[in-house]
Amino acid sequence: MLRVYGLDPAGPAADRCRVGGLTPRQELAYVGRRPDGDGIELRPADGAAGRTARRVVAGAATAAPDGHPVDAEAYLVGEERRAESGALALFVAWDGGEPVAVVGTLQVGGLLRLKNLLVRPDRRREGIARRVTSTLLARADAEDRTLGTVALAGDHGERIYRSLGMAVAGEYTEWSLSLV
Repeated sequence: MLRVYGLDPAGPAADRCRVGGLTPRQELAYVGRRPDGDGIELRPADGAAGRTARRVVAGAATAAPDGHPVDAEAYLVGEERRAESGALALFVAWDGGEPVAVVGTLQVGGLLRLKNLLVRPDRRREGIARRVTSTLLARADAEDRTLGTVALAGDHGERIYRSLGMAVAGEYTEWSLSLV
């Protein structure tokens, strides 16, 4: 996937992106600190058990959390490599004794960045993404950090973040082109 960020959605650079076949998507950056107490258990996705649980959740995914098409195994391996390098902390959300979602976090100064929240396809529309976000809001607050994340304008993530009191801190256009 080729991605270009930071271009104005109008103007000569945007025109070149369109001619090149890139598609624009408006993304919004959200920040927040208030937990609402409706959390879910998050466990680090360490070792073989963590890898297995991540595959239970994401193994059937045909799209990455950002909506771009993805090979689930390649996506999982890529995230695990980033975690091994220390660039990303991976977690599995558990509900009723079963893994129901995966999520990553990055810590940058006073910001805890929520990355790549993906709910198991057969457990979607049960409020799990909201509960994971709530848990991370509480964790950020306990660490005296602000939780930050990004959502596509009009996407379900936007509704979740707003419902939890997170505020829009900025917006930008992502231009993308599938290279596969």
